[in-house]
Amino acid sequence: MSPSGTISRGRDSGHDPALTHRDRLATRLRELRRGAHLTGAVLARQTQMSQSKISKIETGKQLPSVADVERIAKALRAPVRVQRELIDTAKAAISEYESWRKLQSNGLGAGQDAVRLRESAVKLIRTYQSAVVPGLLQTAEYARRILTLVAREDGDIEAAVAARMRRQEALYVSDKQFGFVIDEVALRRRYGPDDVLLGQLDRLTVLATLSNVDIAVLPLSAELDVIPQTSFAIYDDNLVEIELGSGQVGITDPPDVAAYVKEYEGLMARAAVGKDAIEIVGALRAAQLAARSAE
Repeated sequence: MSPSGTISRGRDSGHDPALTHRDRLATRLRELRRGAHLTGAVLARQTQMSQSKISKIETGKQLPSVADVERIAKALRAPVRVQRELIDTAKAAISEYESWRKLQSNGLGAGQDAVRLRESAVKLIRTYQSAVVPGLLQTAEYARRILTLVAREDGDIEAAVAARMRRQEALYVSDKQFGFVIDEVALRRRYGPDDVLLGQLDRLTVLATLSNVDIAVLPLSAELDVIPQTSFAIYDDNLVEIELGSGQVGITDPPDVAAYVKEYEGLMARAAVGKDAIEIVGALRAAQLAARSAE
């Protein structure tokens, strides 16, 4: 059974409670740099980052990874207590609970861009999806159907589709690793005409050839020793993002993260991988074509 987690709130640094954790982190890092009498260019050299990246982090335009924050804090010679607070805030910035209404308040495209920032800050993403093909693997037409269904308010669907496609650029970054366990049910469900599902199944066979992408299918016939109750994504070993009906929750407590890692590994152990996974995808595609021909 899925572990029970808690919503990670992060520590309150005493700043404006209306600010997000990312805004608080950006402001705090900027204050510390100025207090240390360093320019952005000097800090960039000391941390081996670009000056542009430092600027984007300090203005909240880029979400830094925990490793980035650690490097910056050490370069600024921040006290150990302050370093810990910064790391806590960085984790909270990645993992804050957000309702779907809040996520969509600035547009569906902006919501997808926020996910892309989160994904860009990590090296390893492991996903279990029970109902749909994961967003990082979706075709544009499949994504259009899904985003239209999940939209709680009128929004720019085309902007959201384009943003979701931009997220997929990460799949071609060689030093990133991706693992996907997809329930067979998700591959059988139709969220549009036959061609939408057929195109999506074809897309999976192409992406499965990428050396840094592992796609596994959890067959309906698999004997499970866990009861997966919801879809989730694990970012490195620091964050688990869980999908709920009303929004999403981020979990950062190490024991809870470890529990989801264990669940993911258990599901992966029961899943078909490699050629076996592609055979299942191919069989589902053939069955879909046969059903269409019989109509």
